[in-house]
Amino acid sequence: MASIEELLQAWDGLAVVDAFDCTTETWIWIALHDDTLGQPVGGTRMRVYETPEAGLEDAMRLAEGMTFKWAAAGGNYGGGKAVLGLTRHLSPPERAALLMRYGRLLRSMNGMFSTGPDLGTTPADMAELAKWSPHVHGVDF
Repeated sequence: MASIEELLQAWDGLAVVDAFDCTTETWIWIALHDDTLGQPVGGTRMRVYETPEAGLEDAMRLAEGMTFKWAAAGGNYGGGKAVLGLTRHLSPPERAALLMRYGRLLRSMNGMFSTGPDLGTTPADMAELAKWSPHVHGVDF
């Protein structure tokens, strides 16, 4: 598998925001592929990955797919995707704390990316995330 540096250098997207949550040993990858049609939007995937590189590669691949999905659907959005690359399954309190820290990261991006549920995340997770960031959809208020 390619290194993180090689993956980033080969990617044709706009940017990748990364963070490492020390408490849960989780890599956070937010891949912003394209904003031609509008703000990058895509789900947040949470799962255990064998390596950080595998999580980054998944985020970039999925973000590119969202670019084409929004364009085909006629949406006014660009492609983006977030991956919370776990190294192990989290307890409910650990999960809530990770979502809080991820929500603060989303808020700090000032609307550059908006997210909703995806593989491994639930509407309840999005409700938890929405406590910390207004850039969350798929939540009943």
